[in-house]
Amino acid sequence: MDEMNARGLTLSLPDRVAVVTGGGTGIGREIALCFAAAGADVAVASRNLSNLEPVCDSIREMGRRAFAVSTDIAVASDVENMARQVSEALGPIDILVNNAGIGNIDGKNPAPIHRLPEDDWDLMMNADLKGTYLCIKAVGDQMIKRKQGVIINISSVAGLFGGGDPYSLAKAGVIRMTTGLAANFGKHNIRINGIAPGLVKVAAGAMLVEEEVEMMSNPKFMKSVPLGRACEPEEVAKTALFLASDASSYITGHTIVVDGGMRSGRG
Repeated sequence: MDEMNARGLTLSLPDRVAVVTGGGTGIGREIALCFAAAGADVAVASRNLSNLEPVCDSIREMGRRAFAVSTDIAVASDVENMARQVSEALGPIDILVNNAGIGNIDGKNPAPIHRLPEDDWDLMMNADLKGTYLCIKAVGDQMIKRKQGVIINISSVAGLFGGGDPYSLAKAGVIRMTTGLAANFGKHNIRINGIAPGLVKVAAGAMLVEEEVEMMSNPKFMKSVPLGRACEPEEVAKTALFLASDASSYITGHTIVVDGGMRSGRG
């Protein structure tokens, strides 16, 4: 282990300050806990503060500092307030994980684009694309002043081969944002990468409807995934840890696909 550390191969995040949006449940929760286990102090943000406190309790049990902040990432003043509060509570932000988003509206998948109400379009674009922009703007400004930082954008395989629904289009925008902004931020010693998960085993809610959760327990459907199963949230978290750590110090502008091989069958 000492030899690994000497060669910069460690996946630890000693005393770094990380912010994870959507950190109360699912993938965001696992990323927050994974980062804390690796030595980071972690702030978790969400519109629902009650989801965040249990995560903070678990982080503190690991001996790390934790901070919960109620934030609507689609509202600029909320995001600016989040960045300020986290910096005051934990110190300058070293790592930003843009994880918050929605995959459905009130438990139902959006209507086809030609029948989609404009308000529903705006809701999904704000949560899945605009929020990422606002968080990068607020936290990125701090990072530029310090000439260091890591940003990780959680997208989706839907952004790579999805259809014309607003979720797929928003996630495609996140992937393009990751690539484009990496060039702008690289000169400030800031790395920006993304993760595009496939089917992730999370509870029904803002991301998945009940039918989608049930689908992941259907062996017939899961045959479409080369590894034959859905992704566990902690498997996305481990990828995020790699991208946040110095083990990926020369990687920027890339989106890692974590889909069990789903994309390989699409050419």
